[in-house]
Amino acid sequence: MAVRSSGPAPPTAATSTTTWSRCASAHPAPDPHGPTSRPTRGDPVMKAPSLHAIAAAVGLLGLHAAATAQQAAEDGKQQLEAVVVTGIRASLEKSMTAKRNANTNVEVISAEDVGKMPDKNIADAISRVPGVNVQYGGANAMDEAERVAIRGTAPSLNLVTINGHAVSAGDWHVGDQSAGNAVSSRSVGFGLLPSELIGQTIVYKNQRADITEGGLAGSVDVLLRKPLDMKVGLSGEAALGMVYSDLPGKTDPQASGLLAWKSQDKTLGFIVQAFKEDRSLRRDGQETFSYTALTQAQALSLTGGDATAAAKLVGKRLPNQFNSTMFEGDRKRTGGFLSAQWRPNQQFDVTLSGFSSELKANNYNSSGFATLNNLLSGGWQLSNAVIDGDVITGGKLSRPAGSTTNAVGLEFDHFLRDGARSTSKFYDLDVKYKPSDRLTLSGRAGSTEGGGFTTRQPNIVLALVNPNIAWQMNTTRPTDWSVTDASGKAIDLSNINNYQLMTATLPAITSMDRESYVHGDGEWKLGDGLFSSLKFGARSATHKRHVDVISSRWTLQDAPGATAPFSTAIAGGSLINQGAYPMPLPNPATAYPGDYANGLDGNFPRNLLRFDASQLAAFADKYQYWD
Repeated sequence: MAVRSSGPAPPTAATSTTTWSRCASAHPAPDPHGPTSRPTRGDPVMKAPSLHAIAAAVGLLGLHAAATAQQAAEDGKQQLEAVVVTGIRASLEKSMTAKRNANTNVEVISAEDVGKMPDKNIADAISRVPGVNVQYGGANAMDEAERVAIRGTAPSLNLVTINGHAVSAGDWHVGDQSAGNAVSSRSVGFGLLPSELIGQTIVYKNQRADITEGGLAGSVDVLLRKPLDMKVGLSGEAALGMVYSDLPGKTDPQASGLLAWKSQDKTLGFIVQAFKEDRSLRRDGQETFSYTALTQAQALSLTGGDATAAAKLVGKRLPNQFNSTMFEGDRKRTGGFLSAQWRPNQQFDVTLSGFSSELKANNYNSSGFATLNNLLSGGWQLSNAVIDGDVITGGKLSRPAGSTTNAVGLEFDHFLRDGARSTSKFYDLDVKYKPSDRLTLSGRAGSTEGGGFTTRQPNIVLALVNPNIAWQMNTTRPTDWSVTDASGKAIDLSNINNYQLMTATLPAITSMDRESYVHGDGEWKLGDGLFSSLKFGARSATHKRHVDVISSRWTLQDAPGATAPFSTAIAGGSLINQGAYPMPLPNPATAYPGDYANGLDGNFPRNLLRFDASQLAAFADKYQYWD
């Protein structure tokens, strides 16, 4: 799959602080005791100074000198200026210290690491950790990471927690919202969690008894900031930026802010954090969808019954579909985090926190794809086959002369995901109590909820009936493919009159995920020895997930007196009987842009029609409904 998409925002600088200082030391006073002489009887007595007194005086002088030197050193120390070094070194030291002190295999990202690179959410940030890979879920290849995989395993095998508790997060893309999507049913999408929230992130690559179970491949615990951990009594942070996306040609604002306060006695504190990020998306791409391993009967059909030629095709893989796709969308992510912490003494600590985030992500996708598998089913014959290994990398599928079978050779989808959005929120109470130096007790209770919603999907699905398709797959650039009529003339894919309306419709989806939980834990320190501590605890949780899929129907299907067949089935789909159920198609207001797929190289359809999003909505208002 070849993709051309707009790039991320530029990085900003990281800062940390290191301080060096120098102080003076006083030397000890000299020994006050020295040699003495006693006068003999009869000798004249001379009054001489006492050596003991001199020694004592010298000693006092030495003490005074030492005290003076010490005072001078203290004065000098107070006058020294701090040496400040900027860089990312402090954050690396924090991460290395956390890894060094851990008793299991972990990777750590500290706060100074986050927001200094073009990371838009937590998945982008932790993807820099060794052994952690980014995955994009059903959304496929958009601008932001949606999920992470540890050691190459599926995201559904990992567990994500915030401050040690569960978090539910919905999905904005309809492919991730669907009931049959195993990825979204168990993993957490990070699209709702901006990187600015992180205080520290710990990736556990081995399971431990004292963390929440469920991470078969690993666990990710995101630690948010606490009010009493802030360095000063009143502090604030603000980040303002603009993101320019080159394909849509738009500039969107990005803003986040944090305000923190704690009392002078460091017993009470609050944090309020808010964010708002807008982004415009456009994705140009060519996609190849799966292959069909040819059977004996299929090979004979492709060769017109030539057994010798068919033998060369049996077991070879024929590509099913080539797609020229264009995706456009807008993301508007808003939310905030609130935390209050009370620590009246060193034995008792209570933290109450809440988080809410919403991502509005209306999007519009157009996909014009050649359906070679439909032509195979319709009896089209293969010529000029090029085989590389077990793949038919080139050739042409043509409709045999005199054939009465009809097939959809090119399907052109136009899907508007109206009301696409996702939500995530949690409320958490965390209590710690330390009745003695050896025993620590902790407990927490809370709830979390996430949802993914697509209100409706107005759509127009067009069919190009009975074309011939030629293709050549390449190793260094996208596949070359073209669409021609029976005479070999290229078909104008920008002309609405060359298409017929298909019956396909798409549903509205509501996906909800909820969990309430209670934790109780304790740690008893055993002191020095083979075992340093004993940890024990219990956890109870109630988790619910449901997905509602509301199918769409054509209003004329249910019209009074509707008796004629609504559609005609052909290879690859069904066409609406426009004679009995007229639904005039709107004249496309636009087309694929002139710079579509620039830089992708390859000779494939670029001059394709495109409806405006408002045209799709108006068409659905008149001819479709969801209930």
